[in-house]
Amino acid sequence: MELEQWKKNQQEFRALLENHGLSQGQAAKILTNVAFHGKVTPRRVRTWLASPEAKSAVKCPLWAVENLRKAVSDMGKIEDNGTSNNIG
Repeated sequence: MELEQWKKNQQEFRALLENHGLSQGQAAKILTNVAFHGKVTPRRVRTWLASPEAKSAVKCPLWAVENLRKAVSDMGKIEDNGTSNNIG
């Protein structure tokens, strides 16, 4: 993955977290439940959000961005219907 794509994925993932008030732990739970990529831990999410220069940095995968985007969109539809979805 090119550095530009890495940064784009990272920026979009971070924006999804911030815009929807999600913690890294909540994002990890969501992705574990909706994506077929095994268990996602808060630590794994942190590595995706780390500066590319950091030794712990891992490229933020497109599947994570796409699945989180879909999940928050679906959560918004649920809330619009008057049903609460607590992702504690």
